[in-house]
Amino acid sequence: MHPEDALVVRGLLARDEAVFEALVRQLHGKLVAVARRLLGEHEAAEDVAQETWRRVLSSIATFEGKSRLASWIVQIAKNRAKTRLERRKREILIGDEGLDPTATWFDGFGQWRSSPAAWDTPESSLEHERQKQLLADALLTLPARQRVVVTLRDVEGMDAATASETLGISQENQRVLLHRGRAALRDAVAAAMRARPS
Repeated sequence: MHPEDALVVRGLLARDEAVFEALVRQLHGKLVAVARRLLGEHEAAEDVAQETWRRVLSSIATFEGKSRLASWIVQIAKNRAKTRLERRKREILIGDEGLDPTATWFDGFGQWRSSPAAWDTPESSLEHERQKQLLADALLTLPARQRVVVTLRDVEGMDAATASETLGISQENQRVLLHRGRAALRDAVAAAMRARPS
């Protein structure tokens, strides 16, 4: 590990705020620029940069020094931005076309695909809250391991490799749990929709 990086890593491991602030001052602009090139949006790029700093603090102990610390941090930002980009392109986690009436509600980040026309009415706000609660309740019906994987992948936006590493399971096991969790969530949402009074 490069000597300068070793000093910074020790400071981060010790939760030295001055070390962290200096690192943020040095690299934050670059992280935003990298993410903006991939995502095309400044606000999303800022979100990715913030996610990157959280990831750096939570996983600094895993930094092995095979590359420079700055390169490692920039790669985290690229991975986070690519994950966001992929999620934009994919169907919502419960979105098998024609099967789930909620598929048009939210994108892969849990945000509205487009605001409802009458968004500012009390009735529409209440319906929005009901829909969010329906999804949250359905998620709680999943077996614990499936719920954790679906939450990491589809709610937190974590990529497959990171989710597998975080949970200490193989990527194949993570894929199976994710597939089963998504299917169970889709079924739970469909059942809840059918049971709702019209």
